[in-house]
Amino acid sequence: MIQFHNATDKDGKMIHINEVTQDNRAEHYFCIGCGKEMSAVLGEKREHHFRHKEATCSWESYLHQLGKKLIKQRFETSTEFIVQYYGQSTCQKWEECKLRKSCRQLKYQSKLLFSVDLKNNYDTCEEEAGYKGFRADLKLTHSEYPEREPIFLEIFVTHECKPDKIASGIKIIEIKINSEIDALRPIIENEGSWVEPKPYTPYNVKTISPIRFYNFERNVTPEYLLNRFCLYRDGNGLLRGRCEQNKITCQNVKTEHNDLSLFEVAILEKSVPNKQQYGLYSLGVALAIKKGFEIKNCFFCHWFKSRNNFCSLSVPTNRIDPKTGKPLFVRVPNHKIPSQNIDRTAVASSCTNYQTDNYLCSRIISSFNPDTYWEWLRDHDNF
Repeated sequence: MIQFHNATDKDGKMIHINEVTQDNRAEHYFCIGCGKEMSAVLGEKREHHFRHKEATCSWESYLHQLGKKLIKQRFETSTEFIVQYYGQSTCQKWEECKLRKSCRQLKYQSKLLFSVDLKNNYDTCEEEAGYKGFRADLKLTHSEYPEREPIFLEIFVTHECKPDKIASGIKIIEIKINSEIDALRPIIENEGSWVEPKPYTPYNVKTISPIRFYNFERNVTPEYLLNRFCLYRDGNGLLRGRCEQNKITCQNVKTEHNDLSLFEVAILEKSVPNKQQYGLYSLGVALAIKKGFEIKNCFFCHWFKSRNNFCSLSVPTNRIDPKTGKPLFVRVPNHKIPSQNIDRTAVASSCTNYQTDNYLCSRIISSFNPDTYWEWLRDHDNF
């Protein structure tokens, strides 16, 4: 015998049988499917349930109405409404992409599970609302953007979505419900159930996918964020380098450049191992030097960690000269001064003993796989 575990109270609020106690069991409850009165059965031998006081209604109608109400309630009371469906990533630039070897696990066409929060684009859920001559079990719209294309949520118990509704181009999520618990499960498309909306293929009710998505965009172009090194001249004419995170993607790396850049190096962040001794800044400077730029930085000087006195700097101490009342200075090796306390580009540019360490540059460059970064040089006669 079919047991009903949900009903509505006199105010139309949905009630689960577990919310009914001996104290409130005598209140009036009504069937979600047919609207007729029900009584709460709270016996000790059988599972608690609601029972029609008169002849029982259609289980199909009950499930259909229950599915609509529970999903609508979930949409309206949750801060997010996540749905997931399958698609594929297709990159038209794959064959010419210099970074594709570092993306080898990101296949040319890979099946992806897209996760979308519908609450980001919709804030209203209506029952039995129309659009383009079709009626939806639930229609999602946005109150501030009525022109936005809606999404239909269709509850499928025994009657699946009709071909003409699918062919309309409306985005439809069809949710198969065989039991009360089905209306509570996450809205996730089965991997094996990915179907194209055209041509329409009829499915056997017994084997049909629990959840299907129609007219959703299935093809996406992958865009992976890149970190970028930029070489530029500051207000004093000094060549400097700086790194930018997540400013460009693999799709626009060839066209989007910093207006001040003379030379750029872009790299996938995952291409720099955690144990890598050198980072993007070091790679960018080393490559710029190899390109002929006269960029100077103490770190790239042959004398940086030498014991020569000319590679040390005078820094103030906490002691005060009793004669002048000013802080006393002491000579400290350059490499022992924290980077945040010294402008090594300015120091190197004014140093008469500066000598580029080409061996270091070669070592830095060789530590990176050339297939993991992208170089760009501005067409400019004078660096």
